[in-house]
Amino acid sequence: MTTTHTGTTIAGLSERQLEVLTEAERGCDPPGFVLSSPGLDRLSRAVGRFVRDVVPQGPAVPALKALHEAAEFAADPSLEEAADVLICLLGWAELNGLDGQAIVEAAAAKMQVNLARTWSQKPDGTWQHVTPTVTANPAVPDLVTQHVGDLFTGTVQPNCQVHLGPATIREENSE
Repeated sequence: MTTTHTGTTIAGLSERQLEVLTEAERGCDPPGFVLSSPGLDRLSRAVGRFVRDVVPQGPAVPALKALHEAAEFAADPSLEEAADVLICLLGWAELNGLDGQAIVEAAAAKMQVNLARTWSQKPDGTWQHVTPTVTANPAVPDLVTQHVGDLFTGTVQPNCQVHLGPATIREENSE
């Protein structure tokens, strides 16, 4: 089905989708949507309805869409592009049984982690946290260290050694 809406041809719109677009264009809240009174909870529910009713999609699709929107935001750092990224995050949350408040709480918890980290500025001006690495105590044979690493991880990863006894901590930039 192809529908024409305000001069734009949109393929595959249902009557419900057309109703939502028409009401939004008039500045009205379509039935079941609450957008005129912003707030995280209301916005999260409205985005949830949008990703289920207007542009139905699987639970991983908003994460992929967020990549596209983040690239647009990087190219044009504006409030409108930031809103697109937020809409993707809220859509992902709603399709995965969460809500906007869950994202806020996860962000607050992550900020506590970030505040405890050491940061290093990269050549492009962005910042990356510095990951401490632990090297084995030279007094402990490598074979023992390797087998202890196998017990904990199932494999020994490059540049990662488990140690017995005092260790030297060296900080390296994580990629």
